[in-house]
Amino acid sequence: MSFIARFRSEWVVPGFAAGKLRRWLESRIARVLIETQARLFVSWLEHELLKTVGKVVCAPVTAPYKSAMWMFEKIHEEVEGEQLDEDRVKSRLMELQLRYEIGEVEEEEYLEQEEELMERLAAIRKDQEDERYEPDEAWWRRTFPDAFEKQEEGESGEREKGGRVEE
Repeated sequence: MSFIARFRSEWVVPGFAAGKLRRWLESRIARVLIETQARLFVSWLEHELLKTVGKVVCAPVTAPYKSAMWMFEKIHEEVEGEQLDEDRVKSRLMELQLRYEIGEVEEEEYLEQEEELMERLAAIRKDQEDERYEPDEAWWRRTFPDAFEKQEEGESGEREKGGRVEE
């Protein structure tokens, strides 16, 4: 008797045969699911093991590179933090002014350095202002500054008129 004929005969017959078939199908499905999960777990375990072995084998080559990259990232973070520190620029500006008043720096050199420090301070404040806005708006403000200047001029003119827009 073929499987289909057996299935039909057992399924159609009410009572014990239908329950037996159902239990047999459930056990077969459960066995297949367990085998599939076991194969997937073994495959994942093999993958993780190979990754770990690969890292250990390649460590003598990749470790110096990774440590150098880590060191450069830390240096970059420190320099970026130093350049974006408003207080540091202000202190350098005060130090420059003090050196000029004492006479250590000539007027021409003082004016050049002061202009550079003031530009840096303005850039830092602009970055801080951009951080107040949403990231998208900051990008738009940098990309199309003329449009925002006109909008801000319109708002200031509106405030001068008492907050009413004349038609």
